[in-house]
Amino acid sequence: KSMGVLEDWFKCNIVDKGLKDVVILLQEITQVQQQPEDIAVVHASTDNWRSKFVSLYADKLIPMAETIRGLDQAIADDLEEILILGGDTNASSGLWSPDTFTGSDPDGKWRRGQDLEFFLLENSLLSVNDVGAGPSFIPYDPTRSPSYIDMVASRGLHWVKTEMTDTIGDHRGILATFRTMGQQRKAKSRRDPRKTNWEVFDKSIGKVPILTPKVSSTKDIDDWAEKLMSSLRKALVVSTPKNKAAGKTRPTASWWTRELDQLRKKLKKAQRSLR
Repeated sequence: KSMGVLEDWFKCNIVDKGLKDVVILLQEITQVQQQPEDIAVVHASTDNWRSKFVSLYADKLIPMAETIRGLDQAIADDLEEILILGGDTNASSGLWSPDTFTGSDPDGKWRRGQDLEFFLLENSLLSVNDVGAGPSFIPYDPTRSPSYIDMVASRGLHWVKTEMTDTIGDHRGILATFRTMGQQRKAKSRRDPRKTNWEVFDKSIGKVPILTPKVSSTKDIDDWAEKLMSSLRKALVVSTPKNKAAGKTRPTASWWTRELDQLRKKLKKAQRSLR
């Protein structure tokens, strides 16, 4: 069935700080919640699936720990199959940026990013930013550097595509496209090592020189390693048949339960007490 038309907007304009970010929503909105620390939550559903959209603004003047407590509250009792989280994190991380930590963190962005990373990982959220599209924050002040501080993360989706869009503000928009449609995925054929013809494998791999060449740089090592891996892949292809894929798609199992959710809460509470 149709997943609906993406035409409704929910604006996260919390307290007296004005509009911070926007989340695009489906028409089938079942519940809207307001959380503290500039976090907004919207539940949406169709006949086929349920989802939760969480929009956040992580104010750099507010400790990230407080923002994370708000996020914990936002996704509490979350049994939705789909969770989308996005917004301005005011934090840096290798999960949503191509930059790496250099040891200098005068504004605390990397420290804040580390705290948010832990939250994402413990809640099985995956950052889906296209870091190759460039920075998300382009300051008006030319003396300030662009940065990657806006992030979109998801859980329960098998396919998400994001792209940057220009806006009239200093933050670029992140447009996320995802498929629902019952979250079906095709069964893939795989090669079964138990059916490998080792005589054919040995014959193929025997064509590779045994001794490594003399190397004078790390590039030489990388080139040799790539040639070796390529030879192994070719040997696997010619010697190991694929299993036949199933003829139809199968829906993803919805295995998460309320009991597991309660256990996860207890685990997170214990982890915080150790920090």
